[in-house]
Parts: sequence; C-alpha cells; structure tokens
Amino acid sequence: MCIGLYSETKEVDRILTHNGFEVISIICKNGDVPKSFMGIRDDETVSGCARESKCNPIG
Repeated sequence: MCIGLYSETKEVDRILTHNGFEVISIICKNGDVPKSFMGIRDDETVSGCARESKCNPIG
C-alpha cells in the first residue's frame, strides 16, 4: 500500500474483498532502504533527515 494512495487502496480492498479475495497489504516502505544508501544527501531529502527511506525499495 502506498500511503499517498490510501483512499484508492481502501476502495480496491473493498472491491477485491467483495469478490472473494483475501487482501493483505503492507506499506511501501516495508524493508526500506535509506536514501543515503543511494548517495542522496540529507539536504536533498524531503525532510532533511539522515534516515529518510525511499518508496518501493523492492520494485
């Protein structure tokens, strides 16, 4: 689940559940990778934080 698409995710969950699917979701930052690992400096991050993770580290 992308936290930026929370409302849309709830709707897809409702549709899939209604059609007999079991829905299990995790947030996109599960198993996160810090942006610093990719060479992104603190001043280049959204929060300016040393430990800011990137979205969708798996895909």
